Amino acid sequence: MNSGSHRKRHRLLAVAAAATLLPALTLTLALSGAAQASTQAAAHRASPAVAAATPVNCPGSTLCTYQNANYNNSGASGTQWNFSYNSVPHLVWFYVGSAVNDQISSLYNNRAWVSYVNKDCPARTNTYAFAGGSRAANFASWSWPDGSGMNDSISSLAFGTSTTTQTILHGQC
Repeated sequence: MNSGSHRKRHRLLAVAAAATLLPALTLTLALSGAAQASTQAAAHRASPAVAAATPVNCPGSTLCTYQNANYNNSGASGTQWNFSYNSVPHLVWFYVGSAVNDQISSLYNNRAWVSYVNKDCPARTNTYAFAGGSRAANFASWSWPDGSGMNDSISSLAFGTSTTTQTILHGQC
C-alpha cells in the first residue's frame, strides 16, 4: 500500500471516529477494495448520511440487520436477523443465509469493531465497512461502489477484529 492510500485510510478513520461523537449523524465508510487484495488501492468514498432513527432489540456485540427500513420501528412488520460476536467467524466473508439474502434494508453495528457488508458471495469489490456503533436506517437511497442500488442486495458479511478497517481476503461463500 502506498503512502497516499495510508493517508486516505487515516482520514476515513478520523471521520469514523468523529461520527461516534455525533450520535445524530450516522456515517459509514465505503471501501471498494476491502474484499480482495487486488483491489486494495481502489477509491474510497463516504456513504450517504442517514437520519438517526433508533434501533431497538439489538444486543451488545451484535450486528443487527432488519428486513425493513428504520429498524422495523416504522410500525411495519418485518424480520430482524442478529449476527452475534460468537456466532460467526472473524476476518472471513460468510454467506448471510438464504432467508436473509437480498432482504436487508437497515442495520445497526452494535459492536465495538468494524463490520463489513458485501453485495456478492463470494465477496467482490462492492463492500461497505461500518464502524462500531454506526447504523444505516434505510438503504433505499444508497448505492454500491458499482452504482447499483444497495437496498435488499446484501449477500455476505464479515466481522473485523479491530476498530480500524482490515482487508478481508477470503471467505466461506
